[in-house]
Amino acid sequence: MRPKAKNLVLDLIPRFALHPRARAKSGRLARVEAQSILRLQEQLDDTCILIYYDNRVSPPTYGDYYCVLMLARMLSLMGFPVVFKVVDCIERRSDWLSLTAKEQDQFVAEQMELARLVLPSSIQVILESAPHFDTAKTVSLGNHVLLGDWINDRKPIYVMAWSLLGELFNLRDRSLPEGFLLQASDFPEMETQAKQIGPYIAWHTRRGLWRESSDTTDANIVRDYVDLVSAFPEYKILLFSTPAGIEHTIDVLRSANESTNILADEGRLIPQLELGFHKAVPWILGASFYFQRLGGGIDLVPIFSKLPYLVFKNDPFATSHFAHSGRKILPWSREDQRYVISTRRAQSHAIKNFISHGNACRAG
Repeated sequence: MRPKAKNLVLDLIPRFALHPRARAKSGRLARVEAQSILRLQEQLDDTCILIYYDNRVSPPTYGDYYCVLMLARMLSLMGFPVVFKVVDCIERRSDWLSLTAKEQDQFVAEQMELARLVLPSSIQVILESAPHFDTAKTVSLGNHVLLGDWINDRKPIYVMAWSLLGELFNLRDRSLPEGFLLQASDFPEMETQAKQIGPYIAWHTRRGLWRESSDTTDANIVRDYVDLVSAFPEYKILLFSTPAGIEHTIDVLRSANESTNILADEGRLIPQLELGFHKAVPWILGASFYFQRLGGGIDLVPIFSKLPYLVFKNDPFATSHFAHSGRKILPWSREDQRYVISTRRAQSHAIKNFISHGNACRAG
């Protein structure tokens, strides 16, 4: 039987409660840009939309990048020719220094892989690495640079992506282009492999470079695993994280197993089968349910899908640009897609209070 999630009131931050001036300004800019895009669509011409993701002013983070990719995906599915350019010149934002030179280059390579994975094949994906590349000189007849003035002022596009997605959704009579939300069937090769595993849920734990407050605590690793096993007794659990995060999670569970025997069901917990954010995307979409407590931007994968999920977050500033709509994190989120934001209770929320035994999975 396909389980259903409980319908509970969530502890969400009130809309526009954080940085009201910044929200208002970005909202106005996004609205103007969305209106310009829809005017171009009404003209039925062949205007190409150029999207620049500039590593000189953007962090080496997957969630921010993924959101801009989904914005590009929306524009393409609306019928526009789209060119997506990653600007990666000699200069990179200071927080890239947290990575080694090799790790930085690997991240850029994964940016390109992720773009090719989630964007329609009609979108041209380009790595722009000219040493002195200037976005201000890229405007040409027949092209529309997305948020052109913003980009030319060397401001990062990712901080506007959420607002622009929301404005486009609203101006389109609150509808999404067909095929916008990703699903497992978009990746048939993974679907074939997943059938060999059987039904599974996806679980993300974090051990990151930044914001240790977003890492999953050892106590929650144990508690969440026990609760997930209880809620999904017939499902395997695929663990998604960085290599360090996977190793730490397994070590914690093995240590706890010595006294509690929580790993008695051998083979239930399966570490991420293919490492890397872009490799994780199809496997997450193939799950029957997704769970994350705190953690990183990999929650964007279920957010931009039809996959049921439960996410607990404690960082209001990191999520303040989400377009809250009632109890939903995005206006198109379904009742079985819950994003609980609480600065005080994200660490203490119990999964069992949101998911009942045998009642938690995908709704088709």
